Amino acid sequence: MVAFDEAHALRNPDAKRTIALLGNAERRPVRGRYSIAMTGTPIMNRPADLFPMLRWLDPGRWTDFDAFAHRYCGAGMTAFGLDTSGATNTAYLQALLRGTVMVRRLKRDVLKDLPPKMRTVAVLEHDASAASLIEADRRNTPSDEVLTTALDGMDGGAEIEGMAAYAESRHAAALAKMPAVVDYVLALEGKAIVFAHHRDVIEAVRAGLGTDIPRIVGGQAPESVEADKHRFQSDLGCRFIVCSIRAAGVGHTLTAADHVVFAELDWVPAVLSHAEDRAHRIGRVGAVQIHHVVLDGSLDHAIARALVRKQAAADRLLNTAVHGADEWPIEDWF
Repeated sequence: MVAFDEAHALRNPDAKRTIALLGNAERRPVRGRYSIAMTGTPIMNRPADLFPMLRWLDPGRWTDFDAFAHRYCGAGMTAFGLDTSGATNTAYLQALLRGTVMVRRLKRDVLKDLPPKMRTVAVLEHDASAASLIEADRRNTPSDEVLTTALDGMDGGAEIEGMAAYAESRHAAALAKMPAVVDYVLALEGKAIVFAHHRDVIEAVRAGLGTDIPRIVGGQAPESVEADKHRFQSDLGCRFIVCSIRAAGVGHTLTAADHVVFAELDWVPAVLSHAEDRAHRIGRVGAVQIHHVVLDGSLDHAIARALVRKQAAADRLLNTAVHGADEWPIEDWF
């Protein structure tokens, strides 16, 4: 048997890790008598993320990515190549997957005492100094096609023309909103995890919340991470922990948190879902409130709307009941 946990990490067919395990035209995949790919978020961003896993699990059926993309991703040619960022025929694809290779279990099915997440977008006012940074952020935003190419399901993108200036202005805008974010977090009742991307943004939040706030960041010694997690989980007087979305978004349990606050956003909705689940998991008793903190008039508004659309598309494909699916001839939809 070959089993891959967190199999969504194999979504990029050109990544070295994916090629080493799932193979490509020049390399044979790793195989056993049985193949299992385990993940709670098989779609990190778009249905196209599924294809490498599907080709590995059922190579006789899933042979042609272009055909998959045109049928289930609404693919079309652009100046940047084939755009596979869409989601089409999702009910049909879900029926096909459930009839062949997918077993889907939701938290509401197996953790019946765990209350659902509650999400809110907190729109904060800003001062005149932040207004100019917000305007620069909007001016430097590349076209939708450039953003899709650079960020839609891919890591990185700074090498694409226009992305470096965009990243710099977003960083500056994030720093500018930290005083408002700190005030917002301090007003919450109970314990809170605060997620951000940039190290200086994380440190700005920690400085605003008080001295010696625990953290989880990239490059931190494992023993320091465990000590900070233990303090947040067990010390009633420790109300906050500040975390990197990427470094702390998986593999950690922080169920003491009543709130999860995103001081910065990510373009990939499943990355945020993973981060939310540090608190919303086995061991949590009460509800978890998720806060996406944005400045009024900032680009974060548009990002938050895009995240909602992407998450809705993934939910339609993976989680929404398909009525009459058992009656559909599977091959009719392939």
